[in-house]
Amino acid sequence: MTVRKTITALAVVASLGLAACGDDDSDEAVQNIQESGQELQDKGNEIQEKAKDLQEKVQSGEIDAEEAAKELQEDTSELAGEATDAASEALDALEDQSGVPQDQIDEARKQLEEAQKDLESQTP
Repeated sequence: MTVRKTITALAVVASLGLAACGDDDSDEAVQNIQESGQELQDKGNEIQEKAKDLQEKVQSGEIDAEEAAKELQEDTSELAGEATDAASEALDALEDQSGVPQDQIDEARKQLEEAQKDLESQTP
């Protein structure tokens, strides 16, 4: 699932942030990364709840399955876009920080680019 890959890439970025030196700028960057990750996780949880609600509506005949699928696809695509944006911004912030090895940042950026390609190939 693309959203999962994107959020995984963000988690990798967050772990890099935790490896950064403990100066004030690094602390702020790490805090921003963690806040973004929590917001994305919360939105993911909301989408899961919405999926359960939609499933019940489909089963009761309130809406058809195609309508429910379209609605969920829109939500997950939006979440994936937000996750890739947050991960990209986090990587940019980490590049400016000392203490994070460039090869780790490059690997995280590579994973993010792969997730973005997957997203683009699956978006209708």
